[in-house]
Amino acid sequence: MFSDVTAFITEIERRGELARIADALDPKLEIAAVIDRVSKSPGGGPALLFERPAGSTSLTAGATMPVAANLYGSMSRICLALGVQHLDELAREIDDLITPPMPRGFMDALKMMPLVSRLTGERAAPTFSYLRVYDPGAVLRPHRDRPSCRWNVDLVLGGEPSPNRQNAWPLRVEGRRGVRSLRLGLGDGVLYRGERVRHWRREQPRGRTTVLAALHYGRPGRHSSSAS
Repeated sequence: MFSDVTAFITEIERRGELARIADALDPKLEIAAVIDRVSKSPGGGPALLFERPAGSTSLTAGATMPVAANLYGSMSRICLALGVQHLDELAREIDDLITPPMPRGFMDALKMMPLVSRLTGERAAPTFSYLRVYDPGAVLRPHRDRPSCRWNVDLVLGGEPSPNRQNAWPLRVEGRRGVRSLRLGLGDGVLYRGERVRHWRREQPRGRTTVLAALHYGRPGRHSSSAS
């Protein structure tokens, strides 16, 4: 994956899929005409970088910023931008994210760890993980986590009665838009920035237990891994 569009343009130029246009062209008509013709060519044509846009309109007079166009005009560049060889790979990954298999135990939950790097766009290394049964009356007080818990994944693995999205013990997360109350059913999970946002659970009601797997991730090489 690419950190920004500049990195993407650099790579497609290295691959010979970028055409630079040094002539001064008017963005209002000339650049649009070139883009229209190139994008309709077989295979979608090359990506275009207009180095010297020119013109006399109030919006473009004195413009000096280059104009990039048709960057994703071919299937190969779409796949490159998405980090896959074929779009079918992305479709399968999206399907796995939307309807993941329900973890049957803690080891199944651990297998989901590589998703964190994909979802956050960061290199993440597992640091701490644990499986815990929360009894009636359990409380998780409001807190933010240590830097080694930069990203958290909470997975609901069981409970009595069986948790669903109506009766589950809610996780409360305080973000920039206020507090959200998340009710996770059996097999559900949530990924959040544990070191940045306050999170907590109020007292669990009588007659209810909840089994949670908590998976924590930090920056690679900075923290040791452990499990309990």
